[in-house]
This record gives sequence, structure tokens and C-alpha cells, in this order.
Amino acid sequence: MEAVLPYRAMAYNNGWANHRLLAACLLLSQADFVAPRTGFFPSLRATLTHILIIDRFYVDAMEGGSLGPAAWANPEPCDTAFLLRMAQGEIDRRLIAVVEHLGTTGLDRVVEIHRGDRIQRERMDRLLLHLFQHQIHHRGQAHAMLSATGVAPPQLDEFFSAGEAPLAPRSLQNWGGPRRGSGPAKSGTQPRCTVDRSIASSNISALVPCGSRRRMSASRPSSSSVVKPCTSDQARAMAAA
Repeated sequence: MEAVLPYRAMAYNNGWANHRLLAACLLLSQADFVAPRTGFFPSLRATLTHILIIDRFYVDAMEGGSLGPAAWANPEPCDTAFLLRMAQGEIDRRLIAVVEHLGTTGLDRVVEIHRGDRIQRERMDRLLLHLFQHQIHHRGQAHAMLSATGVAPPQLDEFFSAGEAPLAPRSLQNWGGPRRGSGPAKSGTQPRCTVDRSIASSNISALVPCGSRRRMSASRPSSSSVVKPCTSDQARAMAAA
């Protein structure tokens, strides 16, 4: 089981980093969110959308699905940062659920990736590493784009430390995560978004940013499974979290 822990930590860190970055993007105007910028993809929306689409492609394969190229049939499924944040949070929770339910032998499992004209077969551990690398690469590009706007990009060059464990339950209320025991979400279903405090205690090394420069804001949005639009004050609080 210990072999799974680094992958679990990476899945949580990935979700946390996406939460911070997309919360900051909520502070942008729609014009700034879609404005042309220098990068592999031409805007913040396009860059963050690429992360979402590729996450859906690979996570579906890890769940045993056959979504394949249909993942990018709609190249821009989310018009706004708010909608993109909801969609990315959903796929992040699905990825966490996949890794949470991996045993040591699960890392050796061969995943079938449907690519339309062929099926690619990769070990689960190698596929997870590939996906984490892809996310970090493009998230860094979006981070650089955000620095050219009037919104300060959040600190993402950090991992998690048990030394800041007391912050975990409050940070989870801002972000959310899968319920323990819920199992990997099936393709096309909506996983639960409510917070299970047991996640904070059992995965503390994978929940709290190391060297965090700010304490969690006292202002927290609802942790219910129904996502509600954020006020500007709540968006600023989440961007700072």
C-alpha cells in the first residue's frame, strides 16, 4: 500500500493547485479570461480547457471507460471561469477516487486507452505520472498568463507538509473532495462534492500546502454538493486560500 501513497498525494495536490488557480481566475473579467495571450494555447480559457479535456480523456480510461477522442469533440465546453472551475473540480475528484482505491497491484494494472483507430495500453503507474506531468506543465503556462493580468497568481510552487495539518479541514471546506468509500466515479456520473473530515486525517500529507504564505480565509462557501455562484468577496477569499 505504501507504493500508492505518492500517487495519492499527487492526485490531491493536483486538485488543490487547480482549485487555487481557477479561484484566482474567477476574479478576471470575461474579456481578460478569453483575451489572446502568449502560450502554447492562445488564452487562459483555452489553456485551462485543454487541462480539463485531457484529464477527462485519461481519467475515463483509468475508470475502465471508452470515451476516447469524444473527450475533445467539444473543444471549449466551458464558456466562463466559473463553469470551468466546476467541471475541473468534478474531474479532479474522480481522479482522486481512482487513486484512493488503488492497491499496490493496481499500479501494475494495464489501462486501455481508446484512441479511435487503436487502443493504447499503459500501466496505471506510468499513466498517472504522465497525467500529473501534463497537468503541471500546462498549469504553469496558465500561471504565467495570469501574471500578466491585474490578478496576482496564487502560489503553486509548493507541496504539502504535515506541519500545517491544522489547516486541512478548513481548506477542504473551500475545495471539497470525494467521500471515503464512495469508490471511483463511473463515467458520466456526478460524484459527491461534500467534504469528509476523515480524508483530512488519513491523507494529511496530501492536503496542506508546504510553506503556505497565507492562512485560510474565515469566509468559506458552502460545502454542499450543489455548487452555488460565488460572490466577489468569496472569490477573493478562495484565491487567497
